[in-house]
Amino acid sequence: MQKLRYLYCFLVVAIGLACGSGAAKAQVVVNEIMASNSVTAADEAGQFDDWVELYNNASFTVSLNGFYFTDDDTNLAKWAFPNVSIGGQGYLILWCDNDPNQGPLHTTFKLSALSEMAYLVNPLLQIVDGTAYSNQQKDISLGRFPNGVGPYVQMNPSFNGPNSAGLSTTVNPDTPVTLTTTLYPNPAADYVILNLNITNANQPVTVKLYNNAGQVVKQMKPGNITTTQTQILLPVEHLPEGLYVVELSSGNQTHTASLIIAR
Repeated sequence: MQKLRYLYCFLVVAIGLACGSGAAKAQVVVNEIMASNSVTAADEAGQFDDWVELYNNASFTVSLNGFYFTDDDTNLAKWAFPNVSIGGQGYLILWCDNDPNQGPLHTTFKLSALSEMAYLVNPLLQIVDGTAYSNQQKDISLGRFPNGVGPYVQMNPSFNGPNSAGLSTTVNPDTPVTLTTTLYPNPAADYVILNLNITNANQPVTVKLYNNAGQVVKQMKPGNITTTQTQILLPVEHLPEGLYVVELSSGNQTHTASLIIAR
């Protein structure tokens, strides 16, 4: 009987992923994060609390029933979503204020502006999307640019709407280009976070992942980044175990870092 019950639960989860949650995994993203909100947007109670914006890249409605949101990669089921959906190409705001009595979209934790994580987690307790970050300034958000699909960059906030512009920066021709990246976790099993530190790059930035045979197995193009710290969540669960090299390049400048995938 216990085995039958387990099998039934497994089938329910599998069918849910195929019909709805799988779409959410592919389409719903953590689009914008503000962990130091002093004047940008107020919640229903008039309080300027931490907030996270989710965005549905799909043209159809996606249910988040059974999903979780967390700021702790050791507690992926920290806060469970209510029975809520996001319309096609729509937005959903979560208030991270540790005040769940104010409404169903108020989480049981706050975000730190100094160092934090913000992850969307599916019913199988797998991280779907999100990022780790550090040192958020007051009323400056961290968002995907271009909206819904780009890497995370610091930007002027666009609460509950499309991310339309990053912070303006200027390239100083007398300052050398610097490209560095750190990886976490390393070794990695399902995903790795790339912390890109890019200064004064006057050409588009490209990130490539090479296997130990020298083949490019993944390529990302964050685009023009002049002076910023950008974090990218890179799924690697589909790649075999082994040694890989992450290459960050802009023009004739390159930086490499070793990555180990182990399970």
